[in-house]
Amino acid sequence: FPVTISNKGIIQEIDFTVNTDEVSFPLKDKLRLANQCLDDITATVLGIDKQWSFDDTNSDLPIGTTNIVVDQQDYSFSDDFLVIQSVEMSDPNGEWIRLLPLSEDMLDDTQARTKLYTTTGIPEYYEKKGDSVYLYPTPNYNLTAGLKVYFQRKMQYFQLNDTIKEPGFAK
Repeated sequence: FPVTISNKGIIQEIDFTVNTDEVSFPLKDKLRLANQCLDDITATVLGIDKQWSFDDTNSDLPIGTTNIVVDQQDYSFSDDFLVIQSVEMSDPNGEWIRLLPLSEDMLDDTQARTKLYTTTGIPEYYEKKGDSVYLYPTPNYNLTAGLKVYFQRKMQYFQLNDTIKEPGFAK
């Protein structure tokens, strides 16, 4: 959480701007403030342009991959996701298909989700539930790295021991 020798880090900027030091404004409080600012900036950036795929540059690519398991409908992912942008999966022949999001208007008033697809097959739809993606119908095959989720995630917060980390967005 940039404490730098060059005195150009976030800590030094806070101390200079509000005329404080380590005693009057402890490091842990500056850390909390800096991470709150990261949240505020992320929300602002995401609200500016819905066409732009924002991501923290301190991370790897925002694509999660997992294996497809026969008869498994629920695939859990990290709770670091802000937004799941799209889901793709490979069919048994290795052809990638973009799954469609399942929405409430696709179900009639009396239809339970468990009755949406009563047989397994090649999924066509996905539904986001908490930190999981549910596939419809449930896959009837296994495939290594056959499910991809494209997402936007939270910013990586500063830690007390960070000394050179920069915020993961353009200066």
